[in-house]
Amino acid sequence: MLKADPQNVRALVSLALSVQHVEPEEAAALFKRAMDLGAGEDPNLAGCYAHFLHEIQEDLEAAEHVYATATASPACREPIVFQYGQLLEMRGRWDEARTCYERALEMDPEQARTYTAYGKLLYTQYSTLDVAGRQFQKALELEEFDYDVNLAYAQFLAKGRKDYSGAEEHLKRCLALDVEAAVPILGDYLFGLYGKGQAPDIYEAMLLDSTDEPILGYCNFATWAWEVREDYRTAERFYKKCV
Repeated sequence: MLKADPQNVRALVSLALSVQHVEPEEAAALFKRAMDLGAGEDPNLAGCYAHFLHEIQEDLEAAEHVYATATASPACREPIVFQYGQLLEMRGRWDEARTCYERALEMDPEQARTYTAYGKLLYTQYSTLDVAGRQFQKALELEEFDYDVNLAYAQFLAKGRKDYSGAEEHLKRCLALDVEAAVPILGDYLFGLYGKGQAPDIYEAMLLDSTDEPILGYCNFATWAWEVREDYRTAERFYKKCV
């Protein structure tokens, strides 16, 4: 096989990564050219292509093939192993996903996202609540104020432990970190647990406890109540607080 200058191959992959979200067809052509020139011999460049196939083109079968080849190399880096675990979990291959997460944690034990994904897999598919809880605790030690970590831990506490007060503490933190993302999740949680009568009051108390500037939280909750719940009374109540 003719081999390109490695720098040229890397440049093709870098260019593909830079345009993959806005010009996916151009990115696909660049990746293909890079692979034809030998990029597949570098597991980390191949991993970039696998991630593109997975996330952008949603070709899971092709992505799995490239990931499997890349992660077989001892030179493969941790992010590629983690991403392969994510794909395997998506495809319902729990044991293989678990192996990937465990390998990724051995490679880099300072990644909160890996502890979080591993914890979710353990409690949803293996019902190992104690071990899962330890993974979430490690994730929080690393990223105490990360939205995704707090959300995942809140869901674990609510669904796995039935610890609703603990879950609400972390949902409150999510509200402070990203109010727009948190409102629909928190709304569903509160209405499902407390019902229409109590949920709005509990939401308002959580909002006021999480921020000194609640206007955005009021407006987002009002819009959610209107559009999703068709609860016009609650929507009106919170819209009035926005003005």
